[in-house]
Amino acid sequence: FEDAEGKPKKLSDFRGKTLLVNLWATWCVPCRKEMPALDQLQAKLSGPDFEVVAINIDTRDPEKPKTFLKDANLTRLGYFTD
Repeated sequence: FEDAEGKPKKLSDFRGKTLLVNLWATWCVPCRKEMPALDQLQAKLSGPDFEVVAINIDTRDPEKPKTFLKDANLTRLGYFTD
């Protein structure tokens, strides 16, 4: 998968951390509903030992998920895509 700058990432890049890996898409209603809770979890627990890695799987418009995160004020989650 890639980060917000388009750089390749691997789960091993987060070695030593407990990860909550979430695959999501803007067309997935349950995904959209759970994103605020993931953002809050990231705010509460993020640090050297924990990170939420929410990987977007939208394939058509790469700006749509970024716009969703911005419009929903989900500022604590990193942007990852695959």
